[in-house]
Amino acid sequence: MKTHRLISKPQSTDSGKKENFQQWDAYFIKKKEFNPNESLWLDPIRNIHVLQEQALWFANNTPIPFKTHYPVIDCLASLSARYLCELARRGNDKALREAGRIAIQMCELLDELLHGESAAVDEHAGVLQPLAEGLPYWPMLHFKHRQAVNHFQRVADKLHLGEKCWLNVHDRANYSLQTPVNRLAWRCIRHFQEIHDILEERLRQDKPPARSVTEALTHYIFNDRGQGMIHAEEIPVYEASQRLKKLTKTTAREWVDVAFMPWIKIREPDLRKLPGFKGVNTGPRGRRYAPARRKLIEAVTGLAPEA
Repeated sequence: MKTHRLISKPQSTDSGKKENFQQWDAYFIKKKEFNPNESLWLDPIRNIHVLQEQALWFANNTPIPFKTHYPVIDCLASLSARYLCELARRGNDKALREAGRIAIQMCELLDELLHGESAAVDEHAGVLQPLAEGLPYWPMLHFKHRQAVNHFQRVADKLHLGEKCWLNVHDRANYSLQTPVNRLAWRCIRHFQEIHDILEERLRQDKPPARSVTEALTHYIFNDRGQGMIHAEEIPVYEASQRLKKLTKTTAREWVDVAFMPWIKIREPDLRKLPGFKGVNTGPRGRRYAPARRKLIEAVTGLAPEA
């Protein structure tokens, strides 16, 4: 009988699985330690209900547009969603199902708020535009039957989708983000795009502006709880990337050498662990960087726009 992951302790007489049983023993000890403290998860749920009641009151009674009132529900949802994604990536079945269910709900919501032509739809699109203009894709409902009407282009135009994206988003672009190396290249490009957006705001738009890249990024450094966006040792890489020209097919090699490969080496020195470099000879310890560099240059060049 197949046992459910994280629920049932496996039964086995195989003496070779001693280490596995030790892991399960540690699991059940920790499970027993955590279970009695129900208030740890019940109290946050009660508090969320209270906060939602407050947010709904402001949604119905704020005399100026609701977008000027900032509820805390969005912060809690964002944090919970990030943790849910992490659990799903680690193989938690329940987290994966919940992530899928929430994704469907969110796509249905976006479809509802961006459907048709009206002043309200234009207002919704304006709110979402800063998110969409830096991306090469957008989440939408895609129906299985062939006769379904595809509203993607209309929505993309309303959102100005991809207008500030570092990738080539031209209709004739010929690449896929489904290949592992392209997915890795996009991860690099998107990360630096986000960092440069932060630096643009903190160094040039804030009043007073940050005095250095280090000061601008201080609040984004991972803390001891794993919360953050960057590691402190990555800051010199971001400083160097600020001096690079815009990413194009011509400058792709320089971006890989100055920004992407140094960043990857900090995040994951053992390149064998990165699916994007599967099949690349990275050496017995995953530190043969030259072949991986060539592979990444090829991928970034394919994704980047023309000069």
